[in-house]
Amino acid sequence: MQMRRPVLITCDELRAALAEATIVDASWIYGPFNAAGIDVRERYHAAHVPGSWFLDLPSFSDPADRHDPRVEVITPPRPEALQAVMAQARAGPSSLVVVTDMDGGCTTAPFARHALMHAGFVNVRLLDGGTPAWRRGPVGLTEREPRCLSARAVRRSSILAVDRGAVFADYGLVKGVIQGRDHAQIVDSRADRSNQGVLPSDYVGLEVPTATYVSSSCVVESADEALLFRRGSELREIFKGAGINPRGLKITTCYFGLGASVVATALEITGLDPVMVYPGSLVEYAVKEGLVRSN
Repeated sequence: MQMRRPVLITCDELRAALAEATIVDASWIYGPFNAAGIDVRERYHAAHVPGSWFLDLPSFSDPADRHDPRVEVITPPRPEALQAVMAQARAGPSSLVVVTDMDGGCTTAPFARHALMHAGFVNVRLLDGGTPAWRRGPVGLTEREPRCLSARAVRRSSILAVDRGAVFADYGLVKGVIQGRDHAQIVDSRADRSNQGVLPSDYVGLEVPTATYVSSSCVVESADEALLFRRGSELREIFKGAGINPRGLKITTCYFGLGASVVATALEITGLDPVMVYPGSLVEYAVKEGLVRSN
């Protein structure tokens, strides 16, 4: 029987494994939430975990893959592109890959972790507390040797052949569950179910049909100036109160995939898998159901 791999890695554990770990910073900020105009790449250059790489998530997002061009979000990187750039970082399918972000490792890092898992990387962990937690430790952050992993540098000759597990759900599976043809529990993970201020106005009041709701904001807690995943006992109580099926397949959904990855990660932390992330989430569902105008 295959042992369950840990989801999180502490700063102390990472310090002990620095020689073998590939660390990637997957920070990104959704435009409507970035009133301050923060340039996450410049922020990484100014202060990052020593030896880490900046994973330029927007470079992997083809605008043609966006279901609604009005919603400028990152989309799941194509597996072959991630394989190629991770090869530049000398990380193979079985390498220890540690993903962080500037907001505690529980905002965009979970989405990047799931994308890496989808690309065939089997030992991908989140830095518990993210970059802020590392900054508080004895080593601290550095501005030296910033390095970037971008889809613009992908060379087709670098593509690897690897097996991939089921990480992302698609519209067809979600539709099958809604219609009763497939069996799974759909979990709505939107932080605000009104959609106001997050998506265009014609999304207000729309949702992917489901009876189960776990807000992505309730599975994390404030930790100094950042966020942190709640501990296992707290998460188990949250999921029990929401009526989460402890054994069956769960499919998490939100606005466009990020919050869904956060809640899916919390389910993994508590051992409540199997779980899949619906990266298209409400945006894809609403467009394909003809509920909004996407142009």
